Amino acid sequence: MAESFRDMVENAMDEGIDIDSVRFSADAIEDLSAFGITVSASEFHSCSFIQCAFENVNFAYVKFNHCDFQSIPFNRCSFHNCEFINCRLTGADMVDNTLRHVAFTDSMMEYVNLSGSKMSDTSFSNCRLTNAYLNNLTLKNISIANSDLTQAEIIHTRLSGVDFTTDVLTGVLVSLDALRGACVTSLQALELSRLLGIVIKDV
Repeated sequence: MAESFRDMVENAMDEGIDIDSVRFSADAIEDLSAFGITVSASEFHSCSFIQCAFENVNFAYVKFNHCDFQSIPFNRCSFHNCEFINCRLTGADMVDNTLRHVAFTDSMMEYVNLSGSKMSDTSFSNCRLTNAYLNNLTLKNISIANSDLTQAEIIHTRLSGVDFTTDVLTGVLVSLDALRGACVTSLQALELSRLLGIVIKDV
């Protein structure tokens, strides 16, 4: 019988070893708590993580495809050269994470909380980030394309150099200092002008 991911995690925590080069498909992983381990060069396809928790876990060169992480906490975890493709991260708690060379593609990320995280060379493509919490982020080389940030909260996050021209920004809550240097369309600028308390009236 193949070793389960739970068994691998428990063994990794007990023995202080890494989980490397594994693949899991169509697996339901429940009630798992992982702390201080490294998962590398691995792939998870159509896996559901139910009432799991990850703390101080390092993911390196890991691909998550069609995986479900709804409301899962990732506390002070790091992701290096990872991919999330067609994943559901609705309500996932990813506060104070480190993301380097990470790609989120075609993923549902409503109410995700990435506040306090450090991101570099990270992209969001065709993602649903409605009501997401993106506060106090440290960003470098970030791409957000064809994504929906309706009513997202972006406070004390410097957005200089971030191109939002293909995104939806309706009702976004963003601090004015954060917007300096961001790239938006003229229509988006009109939407954001409400933050200045300006009433635009055509005559």
